[in-house]
Amino acid sequence: MLAALLVYGGVTVAALGLSRTVEMRYGSYPWQNEDWLRVLLPSLWVGRGPSRILIAGPSEAREALLYELFDESFPGLETFQGGQSRGTFQDLLLSLEYVERDYGPSAVPAVLVLGVTLRFVANIPRDRSPLIAAIDRYSPHFRVELGPDGPRLVSKRVSEALAARGRFLLFKQPSRYLSAAASVIRDNLPKDGLPSWLIGWLQMYGSPYKYHLLARVPREAIRARIDQPTSFWFAAHRWEPDTDAEVIHQEFGRLLAFTRRHGMRLYVVNLPESVWNRESYGPGRYERYEALVRESLGDTPFLDLRMMLDPDEFYDAGHATLPGALRVSRRVIDFVRGHTGVARR
Repeated sequence: MLAALLVYGGVTVAALGLSRTVEMRYGSYPWQNEDWLRVLLPSLWVGRGPSRILIAGPSEAREALLYELFDESFPGLETFQGGQSRGTFQDLLLSLEYVERDYGPSAVPAVLVLGVTLRFVANIPRDRSPLIAAIDRYSPHFRVELGPDGPRLVSKRVSEALAARGRFLLFKQPSRYLSAAASVIRDNLPKDGLPSWLIGWLQMYGSPYKYHLLARVPREAIRARIDQPTSFWFAAHRWEPDTDAEVIHQEFGRLLAFTRRHGMRLYVVNLPESVWNRESYGPGRYERYEALVRESLGDTPFLDLRMMLDPDEFYDAGHATLPGALRVSRRVIDFVRGHTGVARR
């Protein structure tokens, strides 16, 4: 038993070291189904800020904004796809605070491309988010408390920190190891002629995108999901923006203060909505949401792509297909170029 433990410990140490090396050299996207966990990996953040474009927002931003195209378009900058499933505005602010406090100013990105939706800005769903649960359970330094301005980070006690490190090491590393392997394979194999099984494996462990290779959801199923009273779409379509106007202004104010403090360039994109979503809002609700966003942003560059994609360019109620993502990404890249004067590659 002692020998087995020694072998297990040696393999774990080696795999952790290899994963850190790969993440620092190639980048990596572990935990495709728990993408909020990536905030907790120092190797994905420390020292990368001055040359980083961070794409952030909900999962709609993850699927619609292709980091590979941004990398090709902006020489000298490295793009990280930081969109989060079920992500909300509170999660964005908490993630930025976590990066700043845990990894230091050198981890804060130089450029933030933020994709927003009504659901994201409305902080729907309003139960305990997966990001908060992950910080509480796995962060070695912080837990989350609800303060007067929303969730905030507080330091953990030593016993909490040790327990969190143990849980993260025991329960969340195998997928990380596979993602490190996928990153090396992806960067060292030819792009064409790969077998379909390898393409699927690399998509699962080496890519942040979840839906690009899947068949589109039938329209009937999309409609049923939107109309289901327990879905967050149902809640979002009935949200009254004016009731949360003060909160929206405050949260955008916190974001703008953060970007000014760090000299970050911020670009906000109102992401495409499917026709099924557009048809489901009460009169004037979406228009008031967008007015509140524009009022809160002031002169921050803002691009409205709500009507850009056709129904067949959506995988489901909100996520773009790969062809749709290609169109959206190119449009956003042109938008960013137009406000920065960044030269083409």
